[in-house]
Amino acid sequence: MVKDLDDMFAVLEKFDITMEQFMLPYILFLDQREHPEGPLPRGNSAVAFIYRYSENVRAWPRASIQELVDKGLLENYNDGETVYPDNLDVTDKFAEAVFATTSDFERF
Repeated sequence: MVKDLDDMFAVLEKFDITMEQFMLPYILFLDQREHPEGPLPRGNSAVAFIYRYSENVRAWPRASIQELVDKGLLENYNDGETVYPDNLDVTDKFAEAVFATTSDFERF
């Protein structure tokens, strides 16, 4: 579970990913938690920040997303070359490394 920057960097090192790669599943998880029943809304939803980043900073590199899929951190349900965040799911592998789980609460 990520509680501070030290924990975040430990996750980066554990999965050998960049900060940009970390942020994609992180934001997707927040969005999936906010809107579990889908389809994903726009506006102030967490996934809107992914689109905002893509439009105003740079597009998420396809190879970077594929690396997250290959490492088992994301599931990609997109067809073809275009990757839409709405068709990506965060795996338990990432979620359990970053967010509090039921077993974390049981320890408290």
